[in-house]
Amino acid sequence: MFANVFILCSDNRLGCLFPPLRFDSDKLREELTDYQVADSKELPQEQRVDRFWGLVGKDERFSQLARLMKALLCIPHSNASSERTFSMVQINSYRE
Repeated sequence: MFANVFILCSDNRLGCLFPPLRFDSDKLREELTDYQVADSKELPQEQRVDRFWGLVGKDERFSQLARLMKALLCIPHSNASSERTFSMVQINSYRE
């Protein structure tokens, strides 16, 4: 996952993906490097990923990285809702 963040940072696609967040790619790259070398004892010991990044975001060293990760967590991980809609449309079309 972090490799993809570097790819996004390198060609400035983040601005297109998350325009209201306005990431500074150099600062984000620096924060990602700092996060990767940080001692795990310095980071929050939270099991839920959303709470973890919420707590990480309170640390000024990782503010942009945490904002990006929370934005990525909002992206749907499946197409179940759209599939449900298609199924409902298909069921309704058979009834008519």
